[in-house]
Amino acid sequence: MDEHESKQGVGQGGDVASQTLGEWFERSERGDGGSFDEAAMVREVQAGMRCSTPTAAALFVMVRGQVVAEWYGGPGGLEATATDGRSRFNVYSVRKSFIGLVAASLVHKGGLPGLDEPVRDYFDGVDRQTLALTSLRHLVTHTHGLEETANGVSRRHAAGERWHYNNAGVTLLCRMIEKLTGETVADHLDKLVLRPFGFGETGFETAAKPTLVPDANLFGRSMPFVLGVADGAGRNLYMSARELCAWGHLHLCALDPTLPQPGWRLDAGLRDALAMSVAVQTPASLDRRLPRQGFFWWMQQAGGRGGEIGSLVPPNSAQMVGQSGCLCLVVPALSLVAVRMYNGVFNRLTFVAQARAFGDATVRALRRHTP
Repeated sequence: MDEHESKQGVGQGGDVASQTLGEWFERSERGDGGSFDEAAMVREVQAGMRCSTPTAAALFVMVRGQVVAEWYGGPGGLEATATDGRSRFNVYSVRKSFIGLVAASLVHKGGLPGLDEPVRDYFDGVDRQTLALTSLRHLVTHTHGLEETANGVSRRHAAGERWHYNNAGVTLLCRMIEKLTGETVADHLDKLVLRPFGFGETGFETAAKPTLVPDANLFGRSMPFVLGVADGAGRNLYMSARELCAWGHLHLCALDPTLPQPGWRLDAGLRDALAMSVAVQTPASLDRRLPRQGFFWWMQQAGGRGGEIGSLVPPNSAQMVGQSGCLCLVVPALSLVAVRMYNGVFNRLTFVAQARAFGDATVRALRRHTP
């Protein structure tokens, strides 16, 4: 959905934004360049490209609703000679934050069971004993203890006992949403966020488009696009850097309604769902040394224990990172959202190190120019 066709009104509940976010960004004024060290952040993104395989990248940073950094590098999509504001990257696991918001909204409205209610009765073809006492809270915080196998789902450890990152929880959650509501995750997202708030450069793609940036393999060669069914459950969500930044800013606006924004109207229900998404939902009984998460968002703990989040990033910040290196960092304490887009392949050690380094560099870039 490169551009949503109909445009009338601004708001939610089926309304359609009067302008796309891309149009808003192109018309809006940039923030004071002296308040943020953009050059340092560009160097950080370029350094990450040299450490791994990305051939294209983007940087987009907003502080208090103003754009303070914007940079693009490398080749763009099928018909673009260079990456630009319209270029859309596959964000991979960042999509889980969208699925998380749908779940939070449905919990708030009663469309899904409460966070701590067992979910074993809501699935066909999954052994009830395997699901045992697994709850929605466990699914969205990677504490469910389940893993996907060739035969379905098996139990790795008791629910709430440990933390293990995999896709079993998000897969089950998407199935649960469709079964209980009769609509796919993508259907809910379209009505809840994409159309009402002008996301015209965001969508689950089924076919190649000119603005899509292909991933690069270990040799820097373009790989086939990851495409699939447009139901919101697959790894085929493509976004521009500026719209991923707007996604983070939408969460900030839910926490601080005084922040500038492009005419959005957030009703109380959506505001609460956004706030729930970036609040710690991990069971309190889990070992404190293990990661804390909101609705799939990684959450920064006091003392800088945030797993993939840099140690300089303030507590209560939230971050999502995808397989190719696309990253969205939301820092309520600084009213800041920072986005980095890559199209490469990272090994696990490099992936985590680069994510932490980006967060730390972002905080330093702001502090260096803040009186």
